Amino acid sequence: MDFDSFDLCKCHQTMDKDLLYRYFNGQVTPEELHQVRQWQDESEENEKLLRRERKLFNAMILVGSPEREEDEQVTERVHEARSFSWKSLRRIAAGIVLVLGLAGILFFANRNTANQLAFQTIHVPSGQRVDIVLPDSTHVWLNANTTMTYPLAFMEDRREVIIDGEAYFEVKHNAKCPFTVHTAQMDVTDLGTKFNVEAYSDKGYTETSLMEGKVEIGVGGKQTYVLEPGQKLWVMGGQIKRSTIDDPDTYRWREGLNCFNNKPVSSIMKDFEKYYGIRIQIRKKSIRNVVLSGKFRIAEGLDYALSVMQAEVPFQYHRNEEDSTLYIE
Repeated sequence: MDFDSFDLCKCHQTMDKDLLYRYFNGQVTPEELHQVRQWQDESEENEKLLRRERKLFNAMILVGSPEREEDEQVTERVHEARSFSWKSLRRIAAGIVLVLGLAGILFFANRNTANQLAFQTIHVPSGQRVDIVLPDSTHVWLNANTTMTYPLAFMEDRREVIIDGEAYFEVKHNAKCPFTVHTAQMDVTDLGTKFNVEAYSDKGYTETSLMEGKVEIGVGGKQTYVLEPGQKLWVMGGQIKRSTIDDPDTYRWREGLNCFNNKPVSSIMKDFEKYYGIRIQIRKKSIRNVVLSGKFRIAEGLDYALSVMQAEVPFQYHRNEEDSTLYIE
């Protein structure tokens, strides 16, 4: 099953911007998708224009758009820092599943001074991704349905962020000022690194995967692990496991791609749940373990991905709007 032909569009100066942004949002019809792809193949200039529009689209997600205020796609809050310990935050986070607006108040406080800091909370909606550069020049990609809180200016002795969701980090290393990513189940500290952290609080599963450098991972405030490149560590239900990364393409989500290699349909549907913020139940048990390989542009939307898969695996599906569930029959 080869999805190499499913590439992102290249817009044109005369391309309808509303259509293009609906494409980014995964809200185009099959006919509109074909129209966008025709523009894709026209010129290198179209590719440059697409990148520019995609950056503008990302910026709207980051800072909000007057035209999209009703969607509540981005939440920004500025908080006064107060004197709370990380141990206190961990207790609170366990109870409120990382409600990050409150966590920002609690965690980033300077434990030794009464300094006041300002923080920003970013939420990325379903089907989208955002890449930003933090105040220290660290580059971060945020996956769909991810929330991150970070200070507008880091302290001199430490750099700390909190995420609920999935993020890929290329850290600007500074041995005198360590960079730490906090989640509900683990704390990941950079030792000169490119790494991915998946920590959706509603999944009960946390995984850190290391591409370059080293990271030190603290679990439960007691155990500490150091990862080497090509390794990952996951925590679930009190179990901790270290293993090798079996498919690097999994992390190409930051390019807008959902890639899978010899992956069962049941796992692919779990990815769709993450990207599109919907619950999926497979009632047709015979297809659960059917293995597929391919890739989709996340922006093309769930209906498009399912329609392509139907060419390989026989199934039907319908949505129940009352419980926000998609059923595979």
